[in-house]
Amino acid sequence: MDNNSLALWNQFIESGRVEEKLNPSIKRSWERSRDFQVNHEYIERTEVLSSSMFSERVDEKRQLLEVAVPVMEELFAMLKGLGFMVLLADHEGYILKTIMDDGFIRQAKPLMLCEGANWSERSKGTNAIGTSLAEKAPIKVQAHEHYVRENHILACAAFPILGSKGQVLGTLDVTGESRRSNDLIYRLVNMSAKNIQREFQLLHLHRKLGLYKAKYEGLFELMREGAVIFDEDGNIQELSPSASKVLGITADDGVGNNIEELFNLNSMWVLDSSSKDTREITLSPKNSTSLVNARARRIYGPNGKPEG
Repeated sequence: MDNNSLALWNQFIESGRVEEKLNPSIKRSWERSRDFQVNHEYIERTEVLSSSMFSERVDEKRQLLEVAVPVMEELFAMLKGLGFMVLLADHEGYILKTIMDDGFIRQAKPLMLCEGANWSERSKGTNAIGTSLAEKAPIKVQAHEHYVRENHILACAAFPILGSKGQVLGTLDVTGESRRSNDLIYRLVNMSAKNIQREFQLLHLHRKLGLYKAKYEGLFELMREGAVIFDEDGNIQELSPSASKVLGITADDGVGNNIEELFNLNSMWVLDSSSKDTREITLSPKNSTSLVNARARRIYGPNGKPEG
């Protein structure tokens, strides 16, 4: 461990200032951790999702996991036996998936490096998962750079995964003992995160093309009457001129937003209420007191799975 970094950490804890040169990202994270009133000695209680809440979150992120897990397994295969674990966290810092060496379980368990645990800065102070999300940038956090003393045994590297519009979907992290860290691992995590990001964006593009295809294959009647096409997450992909007129919004205002921002409804209810056959539903737009009679129909991709 670097005695200089320990001296800098002690200086900040005691005075709230760091006079010597320190990675600006780490300095900003220490300041945020202090403002969050994170205990710098140890975390007394880690926020962990209940089984039901964890299942819901995994389901919400199923497409990210579908892409990420095979890449994580490939990354872990390269690190196996070296005392590391590979983690995927969502945009709020909740760990969705872990793969680890048996030899690292003893260190990971008491620190709550487990699925469902929250590793945002607000919960855990400076750490690679939380700080990469807060900074929206790759980060290495070594030993005493962690805000909380009990995490000084760790060395972590994390890379945010971005969606097609630049939004943070989650972060890929590799964590191990601080004495085992090296630049090669940092480069491997970087490469793996970019692979996940590329594959996820390709998947998103495939789904979008599938929705456009569906618009022209069997939805002509709906399009004439006015159609709002949205994906499985409820994000509007297409708004026909007729629908724009009925709803009183332009395509520019509607496309890209979630359908729940336009209607007093739950998008999953609409999806669950729909099938290959058209079903009558009544909607209540948020910008109007009137009711709109509509018909809902599921769109299926080439693999037979629903896509919107």
